[in-house]
Amino acid sequence: MNRWIDIAYLQETRWQSKGCRFFDGKGKRCKLLWMGSKEKIGGVGIFVADKWMDSVVSVEGSSRQVMIVKLVLSERLIDVF
Repeated sequence: MNRWIDIAYLQETRWQSKGCRFFDGKGKRCKLLWMGSKEKIGGVGIFVADKWMDSVVSVEGSSRQVMIVKLVLSERLIDVF
């Protein structure tokens, strides 16, 4: 049985500033949203499956270690930390 994870969290990323990037693999596609620092330490990221990207309404970061992605699913607002 093959399984696919729709949302995954990353800690201690080493990317600068903030951004997004698509990744493809095994017929699936996902988008990585990240926030980092100038020192390239202690950043965070969230992978979101491509099928949910149209549901993302905002991406916020209160610091380089806290990131909030807001999605609208079935008429409900979901916050992903």
